[in-house]
Amino acid sequence: MIKMTMIKKTIFTFGASTAPSVVWAHAGHGYDNPLSPGHYVTNPEHYGQLVLIVAACVAFAWLINRSVRKITKET
Repeated sequence: MIKMTMIKKTIFTFGASTAPSVVWAHAGHGYDNPLSPGHYVTNPEHYGQLVLIVAACVAFAWLINRSVRKITKET
């Protein structure tokens, strides 16, 4: 079963990694349109954080799925 501390830590980590201070606009990289999705995928300044965000979402979904399966097995 998922503990409340795990949920709090996950939400805090996700919030901190997507905070505005982390993703503020900055000059000096890339030649494509900064508003296009390709800009975030092709520039290492962005795709590192993108990979972390996706990994956190997958891990959170896995934890929820595992918790639900345990609950349904017990009942």
